[in-house]
Amino acid sequence: MNWDYVAGLFDGEGSIQIKNYPDTSRGRGISVCIGITDGEVLKQLQEFLELQKIKSHIYQRTIPRGKERKPIQWWKISSKWEATKFLEAIKDKAIIKKDKIIEALKFRENLKAFTRPFNNQELDLIGQWTAEGKTLAEIAKLLACGQCKVFKARKILGITGNHSLYYRKGKVPRRHLELTESSCWCSGRGQND
Repeated sequence: MNWDYVAGLFDGEGSIQIKNYPDTSRGRGISVCIGITDGEVLKQLQEFLELQKIKSHIYQRTIPRGKERKPIQWWKISSKWEATKFLEAIKDKAIIKKDKIIEALKFRENLKAFTRPFNNQELDLIGQWTAEGKTLAEIAKLLACGQCKVFKARKILGITGNHSLYYRKGKVPRRHLELTESSCWCSGRGQND
């Protein structure tokens, strides 16, 4: 097993999933998989990738495909970091799926901006929008990030309250939003600065 063989196998039998769910808990990322009936090839692929420090999993399809058909084995990398390493390794060797690989790697590069820390202006906006009664989902959509990231930023800003209401009802009444005098709106600046 070598990278040329892996790239050829992936070109013929593989697929790339680009997950872009900014408004749900499923998040954003990429994954790759290969579905074939020969489980031995997938085991060899998994062993080869383990030597390259890339983690993957093998699953067997449990849905019956008919009496005459073999069950499908699925090899999959679900981690966006592991999938990125795999795609980087085969991008120059792939032919058929080369454009899709480049698209996925560009998406992953843009995803790094999605997970970067908030800047001072964005922290100010989170405080402002929270005071206006916007939900975590609304703020996350406006900032093109995940709700968890907004939740953590609100904690840093010192905005407290019954956060479970965000997930259950969508909005938190203002009486649940408390701002302490020592809390700051962004990066060390107090409210009176």
